[in-house]
Amino acid sequence: MNKREDPFEKMEIGIDFEYPPKMPMPEDLARHREDFLKMRDENDTVKQVYAVAGLALYNAQCFEVGVQLAILTTKRARRHVVNLGEYNALEDELTVKTLGVLLREVRKVVEVNDRADSMLNLALEKRNSLVHGFFEVHSMDMITAKGKLRMLDDLLERVRLFRM
Repeated sequence: MNKREDPFEKMEIGIDFEYPPKMPMPEDLARHREDFLKMRDENDTVKQVYAVAGLALYNAQCFEVGVQLAILTTKRARRHVVNLGEYNALEDELTVKTLGVLLREVRKVVEVNDRADSMLNLALEKRNSLVHGFFEVHSMDMITAKGKLRMLDDLLERVRLFRM
């Protein structure tokens, strides 16, 4: 009997472009900036910054779940998890791990090229700084229109990164 090659034996995350990409901001994200620039009421600009911060947090969580799913799918495909009970136990185990731990785990089961590795590290750093101190670092920016625009641009760039 011939041993068939396992298509999941060598899985990799490869990125063939540099970050940030030399393409314009995606249309849906650019619209947030355009809307902000049209706003004349300061309360509306503050709300827009908070709304985009929520969008950034949401996309950071989606990124994190994507990493969890990459681990689950790879382990299932390689038959490291053979039944539903083991799958559910692994899923429960992964949901309590930090993103840094998840990224170390995904690198054990999937090959990651240098560009992808750099982006994963950047995403981790941007996620952590978003969750742990973004508004503290930008506290003085909230008092001026230019400062809020700087915050908005920073947040939109994070959303783009988390979506990559």
